[in-house]
Amino acid sequence: MTDSVNYLHELEILHRDIKLDNFLISEDEKGGIVVKLTDFDQAAQLEENYDWKWNNEKHDDELLPPFNCAIFLDKLGTYPYYAPERFNPLHPTTAKTDAYSLGLCLLVLDNYLTFSEETLV
Repeated sequence: MTDSVNYLHELEILHRDIKLDNFLISEDEKGGIVVKLTDFDQAAQLEENYDWKWNNEKHDDELLPPFNCAIFLDKLGTYPYYAPERFNPLHPTTAKTDAYSLGLCLLVLDNYLTFSEETLV
């Protein structure tokens, strides 16, 4: 799971809707586990070479996005997997927001496995 998200970020792509439903698990011909990330309808290319600062020189308080981020005023994605900063429309969407969603997925899986192990004993 982490490799697929990391691969996207190396290509400077944000997924923006990482959740358990968007991971497919199968077996390869040798019986190994293959995990694939799907549902790229909300994915976006990261913007580059911006500075994150208040432009006080012009006195118009224009907020410019940071390096390797994307500003989206729409609320795409799945709310339970949102990073907290996604609820602020002026906060940029970065790879960290995808990482937060991935972390929630891993937390859910860890708790599920722990719960399953306890009920089997």
